[in-house]
Amino acid sequence: MLELDIMSTYSEGYFNPYRKLTRGDAALLIYNFDAYTETSEYIIYITMSESTGVPLLDTLQDVYNRVAENYYGGGLNTDELLYTAISEMVDSIGDKYTVFSQPQATETFTETLEGQYEGIGIYITQEDDGSIIVTNFLANSPAEEAGLKANDIIIKVDGEEVSGIDLNEAADLIKGDTGTTVDLLIQRSVDDSIELLEFTVERRELAVTYLEAEVLDNNIAYYKLTFFGDQTDEEFTMKTEEFISEYGTLNGIILDLRNNPGGYVNTATDILSHFIPENEVITTIRYNDGDVTYLSGGPADLQIYPL
Repeated sequence: MLELDIMSTYSEGYFNPYRKLTRGDAALLIYNFDAYTETSEYIIYITMSESTGVPLLDTLQDVYNRVAENYYGGGLNTDELLYTAISEMVDSIGDKYTVFSQPQATETFTETLEGQYEGIGIYITQEDDGSIIVTNFLANSPAEEAGLKANDIIIKVDGEEVSGIDLNEAADLIKGDTGTTVDLLIQRSVDDSIELLEFTVERRELAVTYLEAEVLDNNIAYYKLTFFGDQTDEEFTMKTEEFISEYGTLNGIILDLRNNPGGYVNTATDILSHFIPENEVITTIRYNDGDVTYLSGGPADLQIYPL
């Protein structure tokens, strides 16, 4: 994540150029990411008016009131008390795809999808042992310019240990306003030794690149999809038109989704609509209250090319 969400771990995997994918494979390819947001209309807003009848809610409120009012010394962060209770409740489900994101992290993630970002430009993930790992960088990343590398382990942020803390919490420590700095203690494996390195990185405003594209040898169009943001489909369409105009024809298309954390599902379906005929089923997502089926909107203008 751009210092805000779980990313796939760093991978050197690549596409096999000798195998042509079917349209079904294409659908699976684009939907095989860890997380997506279906646009702001689908965000569930929790209000007190919806809380009636929840088991043990009175007990939770009673405990909260007693702790907040009677804790010796005072000074408790009451918001953090409630956010921790909510996070523990969601974590108890044991499903890594079901997570609670605090308002600030949600706002930052939404801004990133819209192309706005302030920070040091790193993608991070969390290993099973709690380690925070750098996986990739935004273009023009101040962190990369300062000397950080993929696979670096972040040990401390401004002197605070981050191993084992929530990934969103670590991200909040790293990000910040343009012009401010953050001190990072990094563990790096060099040959057979372990080095501890210190970096001071200045945060700045960065443009989020949703897509990088080029034409490879033998007229193969290559697309690196880094995020399914607001403008990803428009950028994809524009680049494709440029390629066809310049090269006349394409002999194949590669969609590279490595380290893509997700984004808007509608954007993913718009991209797939270039490969799947209009009104054909792209995917069906099952919810407790029923299924939602996404159909191709066409025009399937790229289905003639091997994918």
